[in-house]
Amino acid sequence: MKSRNSVLNKLFSGLLAFAFVVTAQTAVAGNTPEASKTKQPVYSPDANFKYDLLSNTPAVVSGTFTEVSAETTTRVFLSSTDVNRFVCSNGPVKDWVFSEEKGFTVSPQGGSLYLKYLVAKDSMTDAKTYANSPTELYVTCGDGAVYTLICVPRKVPAQTIQLSSKRGKLKKNVSLFEGMAPETKAAYMIKAAYKEVFPESFEVEAKNMPIGSFKNVNVLLRKTVNAEGEGLILKEYLLTPSAEAGGQIVISETDFLIPAITSKPLALSVSSFKLGKDSKVRLFVVEHKTESDQEL
Repeated sequence: MKSRNSVLNKLFSGLLAFAFVVTAQTAVAGNTPEASKTKQPVYSPDANFKYDLLSNTPAVVSGTFTEVSAETTTRVFLSSTDVNRFVCSNGPVKDWVFSEEKGFTVSPQGGSLYLKYLVAKDSMTDAKTYANSPTELYVTCGDGAVYTLICVPRKVPAQTIQLSSKRGKLKKNVSLFEGMAPETKAAYMIKAAYKEVFPESFEVEAKNMPIGSFKNVNVLLRKTVNAEGEGLILKEYLLTPSAEAGGQIVISETDFLIPAITSKPLALSVSSFKLGKDSKVRLFVVEHKTESDQEL
């Protein structure tokens, strides 16, 4: 069996005219890093959270990280019981403004901003009352971007709010791809998606959206990866045999050059050319962004 690294290195050999081929047997979705991770429960802001529900594992606690953009008003759910953290993607937190009568404290430390809601305690019964009213907060990052937040306290775990400016991402992407030919940019994005390790400047969004069935193959849009400022978007699809499929199916990149999959393709790659019963194949498509991509 070929090693994963040797397979990935093929993506960068020679000139890339149209399609990429990745043939490692471990590339099926069931063996991806994401699928092999221990899963923690996903917590809803509408349900009370209890720490004793957490398993004793190093797995990431889902529902505790939110990314917001500058110059728009964004609602975020914060923990009414624990300390919440705001961190800028471009430079440290520079300034913040809020109404002091709203019942929380903020303190800067290490370039981040930490927010804690005050808890009222009944002197007679010792009963605690936690904040439940929305509050406004304005945060300015080191690059001058201003974030307008409507903070809604809930009984959820401590939250991390990533303040992410597209200006900063654009600058990082331009620097990352500087001097690269278009086909090399596509190869870089496919390799990152294959390994599921992305630069901070890439915008990764889970989709899990069924697209349809083509030639006895079910197609699911798994995620999109946007390189802001480069005009490129990567779409990762998950391919599985349909109920009508009989035996092993032989596929190629050209099978998916259809409008439902891509309209302005730059490169395509499949993790395997063979799709058997109960197997999964990953399809990577890098294309030039269109207006329809904004609606995904």
